[in-house]
Order: sequence, then structure tokens, then C-alpha cells
Amino acid sequence: MCSWPAISAFEAPRPTADATSCSPAIVGNFALPIAVAALAIIPFLRDPLEWLDLATTTTQLTEKGMSGAEWAQLGTSFAAWFGILMVIGVARITRGEVR
Repeated sequence: MCSWPAISAFEAPRPTADATSCSPAIVGNFALPIAVAALAIIPFLRDPLEWLDLATTTTQLTEKGMSGAEWAQLGTSFAAWFGILMVIGVARITRGEVR
């Protein structure tokens, strides 16, 4: 059984099934945050990518109060990093061959 390590206090380990390869999960674990940070250098992508950057949206939790827009950013980033990836992972597992 292959599992991804926890990256931060907000993420739990995400196990994958034996029927799927762990390589894409490991590469994605390191490559996706780097790709998002690299794309944030481009000026017209900076604002949209702030909505997907977990480091930016979770640091606002330590502030005294969060506005509605900041809660929306936090919800959007969690939905993108966990919800979408969870759907992709479940789809891969359910399509995998049962051994």
C-alpha cells in the first residue's frame, strides 16, 4: 500500500489503492505546488492563483478576523486541492483492476 505523506497540519495522508501506481501521486505531490508558484510569477495569473494557493489562504486564518472574500478564497483553494483531487483519485481507484 502506498500513501502520500502529510504536507501540513491541514492535510491528512491520502492513501491510494494497490491497483494504482504511486509514481503519479508522488510526482504530483511535489510538482503541482511548484508549478502553481512558478505560474504566479506571470502578472496576469497572480490574482487568480492566489485563490488556489493554500499557503496564502491558510495564513489568513491567523489574522484577527477574516472577511467574506477571504473565506471564499479559503473554500476555493480547499475545494481545488482536496475536492477535485479526491474525485480524480476515487475515479482512478474504481476503474482499477480488482485483484
